Amino acid sequence: MLYTNNIINMQSNMLHLLCATVNHPDLVRQQIISFRQHSSNTSMLWYGVQDPKTAGVLEQLEHHNYITLDPRPTTQVWQALSDHVATGTHMLLGDDVRFFQRAWDHGMMQHSEQPLMINCSNVKPDLTPEYPRHKLPAPHYAVNEAWRRAMGWFCPQGFQHYFVDAWVMRMALVTDCLRSTNSAVIHNKKFNSMQAHNNIEQWRMDRDRMDSGFGQFCADCEKLAALSNTLGQTKKRLEMLATAAVRPWHAAPNFKYF
Repeated sequence: MLYTNNIINMQSNMLHLLCATVNHPDLVRQQIISFRQHSSNTSMLWYGVQDPKTAGVLEQLEHHNYITLDPRPTTQVWQALSDHVATGTHMLLGDDVRFFQRAWDHGMMQHSEQPLMINCSNVKPDLTPEYPRHKLPAPHYAVNEAWRRAMGWFCPQGFQHYFVDAWVMRMALVTDCLRSTNSAVIHNKKFNSMQAHNNIEQWRMDRDRMDSGFGQFCADCEKLAALSNTLGQTKKRLEMLATAAVRPWHAAPNFKYF
């Protein structure tokens, strides 16, 4: 079953925040409140809802940008949201994210060029960076329409929940199509353990998919590189990954020079 409001903003420069959620109505309520306090008219917040309590919260708060879905893996919810919204720049979001910097979304969209992908910085509760600069980029990526058309998806196929951002961010580094912004910062209120956050079996399935997926990763990178005009450089970097000393191939140290 699908529910949606009948108005979809068609502006190509709009930032659409796509949040997959299930059985976390209180988190959704807090997120919407923080979004309304700190976001500008540059962005819209969308939900993929899989339970009646969350749908009730959205109706109570008069937040009409959502679709309802039967229970399914998180990546399928994100993809369904992206397919539904269709236009603009799409950003992956979890229901544990809070917004605290006024007009953060306006700052995120301020680029002289049209970047294929934008990285959004995360912070800890004390507002210090969650991911140091020498690490891989933060997980809440945003991609534009050209990126999604070239790849044919918003989330990489075959994952359940966990390694979506790891795959896409590594693609961005290899193909040199990532643009970061310091003005877009959000706080991700994570659970204390992976087991409490979600199903450990899903994590294992996604890890296995990542470990065995180098061939598909290369194909995805070359497709994106053709769009970003970095094909020659990308092929050299993929050759480096194929012979990297650190295993598995997707280990963070293998990407520190890109």
